[in-house]
Amino acid sequence: MIKKIIWAMLLIVSCRSEVLALETQTHQMLNAYISNVATPDGFNLDSYLKKNLGLSDGIREVVSANLSVWEWLRDGGEYEDVPAWHLKYVRSVNHFYAPISNKGLKGTANSSLQWALMPKGTQNVGGYYSWFDARDYFYQALTGTNKAIRDDYYGKTFRSLGQLTHLVQDLSVPAHVRDDAHVLTISALGNYQYYEKWVKANADIGGLSAHPVFFDLNALSKANSLGSVPVANLFDTNTFTGINPNVSTMRNIGLSEYTNPNFLSDNTMFTPDYLYPGKNWLEVWTDSTVNRKYLKKLYEGDPVNHLAAVSWLYWYRLVYFPQGDQYLPVGVDPQCHSEYASKLIPYAVGYSAGLINSPVA
Repeated sequence: MIKKIIWAMLLIVSCRSEVLALETQTHQMLNAYISNVATPDGFNLDSYLKKNLGLSDGIREVVSANLSVWEWLRDGGEYEDVPAWHLKYVRSVNHFYAPISNKGLKGTANSSLQWALMPKGTQNVGGYYSWFDARDYFYQALTGTNKAIRDDYYGKTFRSLGQLTHLVQDLSVPAHVRDDAHVLTISALGNYQYYEKWVKANADIGGLSAHPVFFDLNALSKANSLGSVPVANLFDTNTFTGINPNVSTMRNIGLSEYTNPNFLSDNTMFTPDYLYPGKNWLEVWTDSTVNRKYLKKLYEGDPVNHLAAVSWLYWYRLVYFPQGDQYLPVGVDPQCHSEYASKLIPYAVGYSAGLINSPVA
């Protein structure tokens, strides 16, 4: 009973957007970028709006509340975290997805996949912006009897898509796919910023977005056993089982299946719940630019040079106290964040763009 009370208290403390997701400003920047990106099949939102929907200004078409299409898409990235605080409900607790268990945060909240695919009109706080709500808004926009009605629903459509891409982008955050609420955590290497905060403060979002990693378009149209529509494949294709990390280098798996086995989060450093990244094939090396030792992952998935930073005493403890290996002080520092972002942001962009180009069925 005491454990449940403590967890409930931590969950309440954690229900703030800045500790549970990429920062809202980052989501806005990513969404602004994907409004212009072209997917490998040549799909471009601006061209689609002009040629197929008759919106002559494309993504710059002002539709409702004096905002253009791309601005609604951009701001949807922020609104998915609104309200950021509510005593009973908060949207951001539904932004977690563990690809092995297919569950959300601590198994108590909706997974982000469940949240994205909630039936029309059933998301419980902050409005209705699931995939099925977006489809309905789009239908209303196409069939509206006058321009005012159509513009209003276009605004809701692209706000919804912005909120859905937010969910996809959160799959690129290790904590979100490793069931790690990362609340009140103090790193063994010092109180470093969380990955999300580091990205907001330091990452070159524009530069990293310039080379997106796209989901295989052929896989995008396939049925998914975890969700009723093909867009679920962007989240998880049920290919990664927890013991086959090499599938994570494929381009026809969900984003959670790439992030989970290749990166660490603050509270999932070589824990029994996550076999990968594993300790068996790691190398210790010294980054002379910062004069610190790091763990390097060369095998079992995507190579990562700065997988984790280690303490100054790491090597000696490894040699003389091997029985303490499970508790060796490691953590993710700014060098790790930088390499993580260089790999994960392109995925966040490419997979987000894939959602915009997903089959409506």
